[in-house]
Amino acid sequence: MRFKTPVGPACGGFRFCGSASFGTLPFRKGFASSRNGNMPMKLQPAILALLLLGACGSPDIPDRQRLDGVDWKLMEVNGLPWLHDVSLRLDGDRLTGIGPCNAYSGRRAGTAPAFGALELNATDMPCASPIRQRAEAEYLTMLPRATEIRRDHSRMVLRGPGLMMVFDRREARGDEVF
Repeated sequence: MRFKTPVGPACGGFRFCGSASFGTLPFRKGFASSRNGNMPMKLQPAILALLLLGACGSPDIPDRQRLDGVDWKLMEVNGLPWLHDVSLRLDGDRLTGIGPCNAYSGRRAGTAPAFGALELNATDMPCASPIRQRAEAEYLTMLPRATEIRRDHSRMVLRGPGLMMVFDRREARGDEVF
């Protein structure tokens, strides 16, 4: 496609006199094109629509199936109630949470139902209670043993050899962590 654009005194006083042209766009033979090698006007809107639709993301996962982007609170370990505040949040390949004493983070491996908690790091704040300190150490030892993740209605379940951890969705309260 060639465009002739006049420039010079007749076009607003630009210093260059003459014409400027834009080259033709090369199309392969066999491509649907008009006689002069340009794309037919009726194909352009269709191609634009396909490009725009391709940019759309996949639909959101229903809330009842989501694992990522949810704050979870540990409720049970191996069928027994867990009495200490522990949260877990999964975001893509990252996992974060707050234990009874410290915040922790790590790398998440696998795609559900596979799960892996790798490279866990925790802050090093002193714990006021030895019981809470032991509970945190126990949790941070159990989490890497989990190899499977799934939703069970409103709960998230992590399983591994001799391990079942059940989490409930934790409702945000705004000003407090737990």
